[in-house]
Amino acid sequence: LLPGFECLHFANCSEYDGKCNCPPGFGGDDCKQPLCGALPDGRNRSPRENDHCDCPEGWEGINCNVCKTDSVCDSLVPTGQNGTCYKNGITVFENYQMCNVTNRKILDQLKTQIPQVTFSCNKNQATCDFQFWVDEIESFYCHLNTCGFEQQYEYGKNTTKYTCQNIDCRCIKDEFLCGKDGSIDLTDLLADEIKGPASFNCAGPNCAFSEPAMDDLISAVFGDDSIFLSCNGGECLHYTMVPG
Repeated sequence: LLPGFECLHFANCSEYDGKCNCPPGFGGDDCKQPLCGALPDGRNRSPRENDHCDCPEGWEGINCNVCKTDSVCDSLVPTGQNGTCYKNGITVFENYQMCNVTNRKILDQLKTQIPQVTFSCNKNQATCDFQFWVDEIESFYCHLNTCGFEQQYEYGKNTTKYTCQNIDCRCIKDEFLCGKDGSIDLTDLLADEIKGPASFNCAGPNCAFSEPAMDDLISAVFGDDSIFLSCNGGECLHYTMVPG
């Protein structure tokens, strides 16, 4: 039995009940709905009811996936105590980042609208996922695979380099950049042209997301080299797992 809808975010469809198995922070029949609550709530997270999540204390991000304090991590570590919210950018198991787009030319064109990116990676699976939002409404998303993760300390700065060989992107129909109100429609270009390799490189909070066809697009539409970001990440770990 095929579902009457597509699972967004490349989520799998459950053979058991025909519903989408959505990634953390997304829900609804097709995974389009951002969820509030936070990661410890697992599958019991409530859909966002208006245009913004009021995250539980200690959590932040459009869909509340980024930890801010150590104590909120206790319930996510095996011992139930000594959890740490690790914020140094490199993925240990699975981390989440909330980023503001900082390209001056993009911000100037969007005027009062706020462009943001959510980004998460799973080290065991060597995958990452990227979502682009305007005013907390998702425009398009990408799944990246065959990813490698490097971290270096240079000149007192923590630099992280994520490189993924393949990237697959999809527009969300009738949203910004994807046909909304006669805005530019990147549906075909995102699906057909953007293949990889892609990189996500950060020096401290300042990051750049780069992929050849996407960079060409950013250059043609906005006149910048890549998508530049200011990011804040978090991953809940037991303190013994913290790198270094």
